Amino acid sequence: MLRRVRRAIDRARLADPRYAFLFDDAPPDEVVAVDCETTGLDPRKNEIITIAATRIRGERILTSERFEARRLYRVSRLAVNWHQNVLRSC
Repeated sequence: MLRRVRRAIDRARLADPRYAFLFDDAPPDEVVAVDCETTGLDPRKNEIITIAATRIRGERILTSERFEARRLYRVSRLAVNWHQNVLRSC
């Protein structure tokens, strides 16, 4: 109950009505998988370079309804080598 009240308050405060749909109830059989790629594991000095999201309905992954945002970032050769070595050792 408290969650519904909080959601109603947040929706009323919304400055741009185009985003009101974000406060609608989600379908019960639907989730969104989110993935972030970073330049490293330290949040103080590393950056997010890719964010991706895909909708999953029931047992189906809806690849036609995906989102991906990339930041142009120059990757060092050392980082590429490190990732390749980690993948080889798995």
